[in-house]
This record gives sequence, C-alpha cells and structure tokens, in this order.
Amino acid sequence: KLPNSADQAPPARTNGSPTGALPAGTTQATLAVTTDERAVCRYSTVAGTSYDAMPKQFATIWGTAHTAPVSSLTGGSTHHYFIRCQDTASPPNTNTSDYAVTFSIAPDVTRSLSGKILRLDGTTIIPSAGVQALQGIFVKSSTLADARGAYQFLTLAEGIYDVRASKSGYATTTVSGVRVG
Repeated sequence: KLPNSADQAPPARTNGSPTGALPAGTTQATLAVTTDERAVCRYSTVAGTSYDAMPKQFATIWGTAHTAPVSSLTGGSTHHYFIRCQDTASPPNTNTSDYAVTFSIAPDVTRSLSGKILRLDGTTIIPSAGVQALQGIFVKSSTLADARGAYQFLTLAEGIYDVRASKSGYATTTVSGVRVG
C-alpha cells in the first residue's frame, strides 16, 4: 500500500471466518477477518448497512487481524455477518460494500427417552408422577407420567441425564447416569 497521504483505497478484507458448518451444540464462535492495512472494522447482521451505522465493532483497533465473539448461536441455523472497515488515511477510506461471512450450526441431535414409574417392588404403577430429565442442577425437560405410569421425553439432546420422579405421598427418586443417544 502507498503511504497514508496517497492511499485512496479502502482496506482489502480476506480470510473471513468461521465458514461451513460448526458442530451441533455450538452456541458461540469467533468472527474474524484480516485486512491488508491497519484498520478499524465493524459488522452487522443486516446486509447493506453503512460503516457508520454498523452496531458492532471488532476488538482490534488499527490492526490487521480482527476478531469478535458472537454468541446466542443455535443449532440448525445459518448466520450471516457483513463486515466493513475503515483505514488510517486522511481522510479515511471506508469500504462501501459488504464482506460477508456465513456459517451454519449443525442441527442439535435429539433423542427420546421413555420409561415407567413403579414402586420399589417393581410391579406397582405410580400414575401421574412428575418426571424430570436433569443435567447437573438444570432441568432439561419435564413431563407427567400417564395413568399407566408411562412417561416419555421426545426431544432430549444426546448426553447423560439424571431422571427424577416425584409424587405427593411418595419419596422422590432419582436414577443417575441415564445415557441418551
């Protein structure tokens, strides 16, 4: 590039990432782009947004390697980010076109889990018990057993769960280490 006083071109942007499909369960990633000169870069999820109106700025200021964390990503979705940068020239040169970074998150794999709530004798049904699927202290799903004591969780992510059953008049019981998937 020419010295700043003769520079009339906005920063070239390359190496945008992430790309392709990220694994199921990914909830955050690092958005990245490289510029061919020192610059400040911003991004938006709306195509055609002017540099000045872009709501988010990359952490690197006046560098060439730009990164920013993006979160709240969900499985089975595609994410689009549009990047524009401004260099250090006087006056500054600003990108007037979008540099798009697009990636997807693989769908979360879900499985079902079913069972029957019985007394300790193994034969007496406990109808209408509350049943929870937990991971640690977090309730991932809950349901009620039917009149035959049967319950089913239709959409649990693959993993290890504790299954807890409770009903007034009975001791709450937890079965730990139930593998789904």
